[in-house]
Amino acid sequence: MKPSAPSPRGSLGHSLVQRPPKGDFDAIVIGSGIGGLVAASLLAREGGQRVLVLERHYRIGGYTHVFTRPGYEWDVGVHYVGRVSKGELLRSLFDRVSDGKLEWVSLPDVYDAIEIRERRFEFHSGRAAFIEGLAPHFEGKRDALERYARLITATARKVQLELINRVARPNTARISAHRLAPSIPEWAQKTTRQTLTELGFDQLQLAALSGQYGDYGPAPARSSFALHAAVADHYLDGAYYPLGGSSRFAQTIVPAIEAAGGHLATMAEVKRIVLDGEKATGVELTNGRVFNAKTIISDVGGRKTYAEMLPEAQRPRELLEALERAKPSSAYLCLYLGMNATDAELGLTGTNLWLHPHEDFDANIERFENDVNAPFPVLYLSFPSAKDPDFQ
Repeated sequence: MKPSAPSPRGSLGHSLVQRPPKGDFDAIVIGSGIGGLVAASLLAREGGQRVLVLERHYRIGGYTHVFTRPGYEWDVGVHYVGRVSKGELLRSLFDRVSDGKLEWVSLPDVYDAIEIRERRFEFHSGRAAFIEGLAPHFEGKRDALERYARLITATARKVQLELINRVARPNTARISAHRLAPSIPEWAQKTTRQTLTELGFDQLQLAALSGQYGDYGPAPARSSFALHAAVADHYLDGAYYPLGGSSRFAQTIVPAIEAAGGHLATMAEVKRIVLDGEKATGVELTNGRVFNAKTIISDVGGRKTYAEMLPEAQRPRELLEALERAKPSSAYLCLYLGMNATDAELGLTGTNLWLHPHEDFDANIERFENDVNAPFPVLYLSFPSAKDPDFQ
């Protein structure tokens, strides 16, 4: 990241100690990640509700926040976003919660480059360009490439419909394990490796098409093709970055929350959710302070919410057992580097780079899990300053 002059980008909200929340609230949101911010914004905008957002970190925004060191700035977790061109549903949602003030810029035509043992595979924006760019590496398999492109889009649509159907089912307020973890549809049970092998791709071609697997976690032999398809299709028409950096998410979403009388408090860690019988009525912070509201929304994940924040006697046993069966994916280490040079001087274009030591991704992971001195199973390089023309 290139050195920057001081900028207004950064945290919003106020420390719980510096500016304590006052008065009554209609809703409380635990966590200020993008899900919590959007939920709070919609409650404020659509319902005129006074919302209290509680964030244990010292910055609002979760993985959308930025941090700085003298002369430098980095985004924490926003690398690229798909499906935000004009007319897309996701774009409409962001326009709604930001009053259209969250602007987007396109990444280069090649948004992802997959490098495997010095072989480079480029993902071009748009279905036709995507196929044309890969075709030279898939000699005699152009038809299979076209079937693959159609299949990821069809499967991604099934994923969307499945999620909508689950959310829209009646009595969703009564959460139960079987409702949260119903049987997996048959079309989602095949792995990425199985599906791509059945399409006729060899090991290297399979690796090229799944080279983004770090975006969703499990390597081809362990990931559902439905998960792979949802991510691959998400970027098929190109990728985007927020103009002004990832702090623009909070900067454009928070004003509506505060305009409705809402309050965003940092350094405010929730210890437990307060219940009256089976109904959530408030939250207790680690400092002992209690806030009450008729609606409590947790944006800190199912495991932490149900296994840590509910009174032990009222934790849903079946749900906790289901969460225990959901094994974690591989962890990753993120290194933020500041470079005292311009993007042009360094030859950075904004294309994301995925570097793999070998085309057998599953073996790469297993080798590293058994020996941390083995080559990293994958390296991902992202250059936000090259993606954001406002940065200069």
